[in-house]
Amino acid sequence: MAALQTEDPSKFREVLNGDALTVAFLGFENRQPTLIVLAFLVKLSADNTVQMEAQRWTFHNDYFLILGESDAAYALEESEPKFWSKGLVASATRLVQAEIAAKPDMVGPPIDILVITRNKLNWIKRKPECN
Repeated sequence: MAALQTEDPSKFREVLNGDALTVAFLGFENRQPTLIVLAFLVKLSADNTVQMEAQRWTFHNDYFLILGESDAAYALEESEPKFWSKGLVASATRLVQAEIAAKPDMVGPPIDILVITRNKLNWIKRKPECN
């Protein structure tokens, strides 16, 4: 990150205002779906030294969370009271499409969809590289 700060200041400012890396782990704890999200943030100290800060969130049961670019997706979901009524797969696809339209330089197709249940993984859409 220190090299990026001097070599590409505009990209460094982008990273500084968001997550440098976000990782999500999904599993079952006490028979309940559990999602653990770790986000690593870039911070500047008072003396302009680059530092990393880790944050952790744990979510249980049903929870709606978008990782990565998400402003357009959250805005879409909030703007339609019955957004999820068309089903999880169709709705999730619309969220990703909203991000692709809003930030085509950061988000792009193809869209992969994986439905995870307690008993199985079910690919709804999958590009060949995910085999």
